[in-house]
Amino acid sequence: MKKQIVTTFSPPQDMLDVGLFLFLQHKKSGKTTLADLVCSILAHYGYELAAVRNDVHDRLDRYVQSERIELATTFDMLEGHISLDLDRHEVLVSLIEEMMSRQRTAIIYDSSAAAGEHLPTVLLRDLYVQQLAEHGRSAMCFVPLRPTDDIAAGALGAMKAAEIALEGQLIVPVIIGLDVDIAQLPPEHDFFKCIARAQHGVIRLPYVQPAIAMSIDRLTLPLHALSNPESLPTRRQVRSDIGCTTGQAGLVVAAIAEMVSVLRTQLAKVGIGPLDSKD
Repeated sequence: MKKQIVTTFSPPQDMLDVGLFLFLQHKKSGKTTLADLVCSILAHYGYELAAVRNDVHDRLDRYVQSERIELATTFDMLEGHISLDLDRHEVLVSLIEEMMSRQRTAIIYDSSAAAGEHLPTVLLRDLYVQQLAEHGRSAMCFVPLRPTDDIAAGALGAMKAAEIALEGQLIVPVIIGLDVDIAQLPPEHDFFKCIARAQHGVIRLPYVQPAIAMSIDRLTLPLHALSNPESLPTRRQVRSDIGCTTGQAGLVVAAIAEMVSVLRTQLAKVGIGPLDSKD
């Protein structure tokens, strides 16, 4: 008998319009893929976007030119550059001031594993919650979660830090598929602690085979443009991008379509959707 997972994401009805989407985890766990999916949905709906990231990659550049915020190193700290992280995050302050007064705008922050220890302090000291609230906006923090010891522990640490740094904002564990029987986990496992800690429920994405997940970062088109599993031209594009067979491309497209569909439904609960409801 498998344990039941509470997957209902239920944000408060009176929450402010989400303007900052943050992806936080202390471990490598699929943050960038999740940011890619959310960014794709927002772009498809016509949102004005900005994106910042800690790691070196161009995954989000197919939607908007992203800007890197390089985190301070241990050497920087030893050299006395204690305000370096705060200084480098001034770009995020500027983006909030510039964009958040306009409707249908969103900032994506794809953080690195190392950011788990740096970013909460920056968010707290720079008063990001207050800055967003001045414009009638709020933040939503996605925390990737898997039923493994390291990823679950990283998620729990990220949730605890985010609860302090982003008090009163949405902090949502995202279960990125399940390929194990969670009934075999001990009841005190960090996986269950994360779910119990989630004040507004969790989001559960479908399981994607590792080989398919790894191929997503090699695609050239926006993910929402690749989410029609019945389209032969789409399969050919995927086949060209990742060098696979047409059948394998179909599996990749089907996986993308399912993840996009789930996230669209969940993001609709916080008011994210097309400008024209008939779109």
